[in-house]
Amino acid sequence: MKKNIITIICIILVIVTIYYLRGLSTRKEEAKIKEMDTQGQILDEKNREIINNLINKYGAKEYKNDNYNPTILSLQNSLLNSNPVIFTSFGVDDVYSKDNKYYIKGTPYDTYNDYIIEMECSKIIAESINQTLLDMDNYDSKILNQFIIVLNILNVDKEQNGIEDVFILKGQCLDAVNY
Repeated sequence: MKKNIITIICIILVIVTIYYLRGLSTRKEEAKIKEMDTQGQILDEKNREIINNLINKYGAKEYKNDNYNPTILSLQNSLLNSNPVIFTSFGVDDVYSKDNKYYIKGTPYDTYNDYIIEMECSKIIAESINQTLLDMDNYDSKILNQFIIVLNILNVDKEQNGIEDVFILKGQCLDAVNY
């Protein structure tokens, strides 16, 4: 009888310990998620501060993608001959020089439509972006690179890429900030 009671107590202790550890693990995971959410909010706040500073510095407007099916004319009307434009989530595909000029080519992630942006930039911006890309340690990081860019758009065109239309925006990069 005494042996049975000890066995039952041991089983109960094991069960209580398992539930305690499981609860501890859950609390740690919840704390980690909360910390990640807080870091995301900090990043968003930091990005908002960067964007506001760029708006003030260049008199730029933040690109608002509110047209699911734009025409070349509608993009020309909204993007040409206006203030510089800020794309808040821009992925750089390539940095290169041609005829002693420097260029950045990439795609904004925060648009409904497919865009390719080719822009001339200063040597300082090109080298800074190139170094940022070289410093990334793996392919996934390079794919997920994101910059906030400010550019004057000088030309808007559209090309057929397979079955999709792709808008080609060309212009002058004024600034680029990696985040």
